[in-house]
Amino acid sequence: MKRAETADFHVPARLCPSCFEQLDGASKIDSEGAPVPGDVSFCIYCAAMLRFGDDMALVAEDRPESLNDPKLLEMQQQVKTFLEEVKRNGLPLRCYACERTLPEELKKLSPPLEPGMCIVCAFCAAVNLYNTRRQLVELTDEELLNSEEMRAAVALVQESIDKRKAHAH
Repeated sequence: MKRAETADFHVPARLCPSCFEQLDGASKIDSEGAPVPGDVSFCIYCAAMLRFGDDMALVAEDRPESLNDPKLLEMQQQVKTFLEEVKRNGLPLRCYACERTLPEELKKLSPPLEPGMCIVCAFCAAVNLYNTRRQLVELTDEELLNSEEMRAAVALVQESIDKRKAHAH
């Protein structure tokens, strides 16, 4: 199956009217520009078919032309399939800064990753915080970022990155 081209956009944070998870982003599929009122979207947590209202609030899609549209129903099924895969295997861990996927071995650590743990990206040396949604986000705690332990960890990773770059040339 061919994957659709997408463009991601930040939208005002709203709750999904179906599962009540907070949604603050949207992907525009097979078209250009940011979402506009009337555009259909899908909740990334429950796959509910949604629509952007006049004020860009997400509402349950109730228009028959959308609910019976084969293309939209196929897209909704793709979201459901993705969610099932995530339940089985978890999301890929992507660095918040460089957006590169970090090695799958991180998910198999012993002890396992737990919310609140920090990970220094092996590609860009950015400090990522593992959150309760099992995603990597920017660490903003200045005290922790400037701690001796964190500075040493970042320096060690940066040294490794520098050595790889030197060998690549």
